[in-house]
This record gives sequence, C-alpha cells and structure tokens, in this order.
Amino acid sequence: MMASTHENEDIPAAENVAPETDSKPSEISLVRFKKHKSTTVGTILFPNFTSSKQMDGFRSEVTSYLRKHPGVHLLLDFHRVEHLTVGALTELLKIRRVAESTDGKIALCSLRENVRRVFEITSLDEEFHIYDFCVLARRARATPHGTEPHAM
Repeated sequence: MMASTHENEDIPAAENVAPETDSKPSEISLVRFKKHKSTTVGTILFPNFTSSKQMDGFRSEVTSYLRKHPGVHLLLDFHRVEHLTVGALTELLKIRRVAESTDGKIALCSLRENVRRVFEITSLDEEFHIYDFCVLARRARATPHGTEPHAM
C-alpha cells in the first residue's frame, strides 16, 4: 500500500464534530483516543519514542483499540513526540498491519521536523498518510475531557 505525504492539507472532517472519548488520560496511558464521527484521534502522550517498554505499551494500546473498533479511521497525533527511533517505526508498521487486518485506516499528523525527517530518510513517508496540520487533532487536544467542541 503506497501513501503520500500531504503538505499543508487537512484530513476531511465530518460536520458537527462531537468527540466521544474512548479513553481517559492517566499516568499509565500512552495514548488518548477521542472519536470524532468517522475519525478517531489518538494523541500520543509521551515525548520520546525511544524505550522498548514505551514502544511495546504504545503498540499494545493502539492495536487493542483497533481490534475493539474494527474499521476505524485512526489519526495518530504526534505533536508531543520529540524523538523517534527506528524501533518505533517498526511498531508503527505493526500497528498499520493490524489496522488493515481490521478494515481500518491509519494516518499521522503534526510531526515535528526532526520526526518527519526520520520518516523521509527511511522512505516511510510513502507508506503512511502524513498531514502537517489537522483541525481534528487540534480540537482533540483543546477539548476538555467529556465536553464537545464547536461545530466545524
């Protein structure tokens, strides 16, 4: 499956965005999921994608979510991620395979320049849809837990 990078483009968003929170942030959660009509935003809650324990936990949380929500369109928000290792890329490829096996889709957004370079150097920017900016991700970050943002 070949995908392309979408510079300065936003993913299509449903009208009247109203998040349904599927997970609550906590000290043990590595990802916070918020459902917005046909897309779920998964905000990564840690800055360094470097330890194997974090990567295993991240993959486990995301793949568990994908299996519980077949057909989900998942947008992973990387705005907090400052560092990414090759091992993290391997975990993302595993996550993508699970998404595909459950008839879901996965895209990435809000990558810092150094994180985006890792994708470009490894040519994985051609394997994932990557969005520079995303209104849904911004709203998921700005919306207090359990409240609804304004309609788009």
